[in-house]
Amino acid sequence: MQSAAVKSAGRAVLFLMALMLFSSCSDRKRDNPLDPENPRTHGKPEGVAAVAIARSVQVSWSPLDLTDSHTVAIYRKSAADASFREIGTVAGPEHRFTDQGLQYGSAYAYYITVRVGSYETPPSDIVEATPGPTFT
Repeated sequence: MQSAAVKSAGRAVLFLMALMLFSSCSDRKRDNPLDPENPRTHGKPEGVAAVAIARSVQVSWSPLDLTDSHTVAIYRKSAADASFREIGTVAGPEHRFTDQGLQYGSAYAYYITVRVGSYETPPSDIVEATPGPTFT
């Protein structure tokens, strides 16, 4: 039979281990840029930009350093559209997409999301570009 002192010491050790486990988890850093609780990104893709070149718009974003396979979905809305619609996807390490065959003088708005498995991030910030004559 175990003495009361041994049982008490065992409980104290278990209590301290549980306390250490829970306290270390509660102070966890949110370094993953796609984590909705990341205080900097709030889970949204970053660095999205749109540049018009003649009748096209090149949408680019900050490269993602993810170990899981992922795709980036690109959404577009023109002044004539009621809402955004998905116009394409790119895989993995690619960090740009060119939207072609657009009208001169028409403004286009874009945002992206990142898909990892069945998870899709919140939309990025919206960027806009207006195709037109390109001067170099």
